[in-house]
Amino acid sequence: MTEPVLTVELICDHLGISRFSLKNHMGKSRFRKLPGADRERAAIRWMTVKVGREQFIAAVRGLAEQMRQAERV
Repeated sequence: MTEPVLTVELICDHLGISRFSLKNHMGKSRFRKLPGADRERAAIRWMTVKVGREQFIAAVRGLAEQMRQAERV
């Protein structure tokens, strides 16, 4: 069985952060220049700061568990 893939967009949706605000933030020139993996790390860092570390971790764990449950059904 393969693990479900958590994407930045899925996490953003689960946290209730609009994708537009994420795109707007990541569209700034210092982020546009980053390669793919670094850009994703920067997006995750931004979301963590926006909602708080503890809430971010709890939300990602909850989302991962939901995805695992859906995969088992």
